[in-house]
Amino acid sequence: MKKRIFALVFAITLMALSVFPVRALENPPILSELSVEEQLEILREQGVEISPGPEDAEYVTGLIPLIEADPDYYPYSISNPGTREFAVQIRDAVNRYYQRGDRPRPQALAARYTLQDSTAAGSWREDFLYYNCYAYALGRTDGHYWPGKFSTVPNYSDFNLQDSIYNLACDVKADLKSASLSNRCVSMTTVRPASLSSGQSCICIRRGPKDFHFMKFDSSSWYHKPGATNPLRYKYTPSVSRNWTDEAVLRGEAIAATTYYDSTIYYFIYSKNHGSTTYTWTGNHYHSGSRHYYEYGYKCKNCGEFTSTTWTNEACSGPPCSTPWSLTPVPEVP
Repeated sequence: MKKRIFALVFAITLMALSVFPVRALENPPILSELSVEEQLEILREQGVEISPGPEDAEYVTGLIPLIEADPDYYPYSISNPGTREFAVQIRDAVNRYYQRGDRPRPQALAARYTLQDSTAAGSWREDFLYYNCYAYALGRTDGHYWPGKFSTVPNYSDFNLQDSIYNLACDVKADLKSASLSNRCVSMTTVRPASLSSGQSCICIRRGPKDFHFMKFDSSSWYHKPGATNPLRYKYTPSVSRNWTDEAVLRGEAIAATTYYDSTIYYFIYSKNHGSTTYTWTGNHYHSGSRHYYEYGYKCKNCGEFTSTTWTNEACSGPPCSTPWSLTPVPEVP
């Protein structure tokens, strides 16, 4: 009977080790001091799915020292829900390696951090935890949003962070024009606007290997909110010559960056209503019978959208037809 009980206990122990293998039960080496390959292999043994590319490796090895210093680490500054979940998996795996963090932590890892690129915009409030950079840029405080949330990608399960920054920007433009946000006039550009007209707002998006980030323009400065942390005032103007990072302030404590944003920056200048218009040809035309038809309309000078259109026609002996460019230019209407 005792042999059977021993065999059963031994079998259960082997099963547990097969699910969460332990590299060393006592006094394991400091994980962050091992080679990159060893660090990744240990986390893979703990069940973390890490892609073979350099982007995951860089992100994972950057998180490990932070988790060693703080076993309760949480990726508050990350806006993308998928990346946030990935970081939590890494944290849990590192804590399992250290047997839930009971190993003394390296003192050098506990040094205080000072913000490099931004300053805190106001003091901490607990409700900062409940919305991210996109919500903040839109002036909302009711959720963690992603590009396309209000239009083309309402379900996060369909969101693809690795989509091109252009496609993500198009999703943002669709959001701004959606029924939820109701902006009739929206222009999208890679050129940072020098100024804004009355009634206009401006936000911008950038993507990195593991996250997206937004900034907004307000009273001559740019502001942003890394994930669920304190809003920050950016010390610079957005530029592709300087990477953004997710350094942050949480409950009054500065947090070092764990990821960066290096894509093209797309800016959105938007307002509830269109500005002044120009009356011009839309480019649409066709021939029917003995006449040629051309579509004209009022084109917004801000976003380039036609606010209204009408068709006109003239006698035409074609085909071949006279080209629209041969027509007498139509005067602008203020």
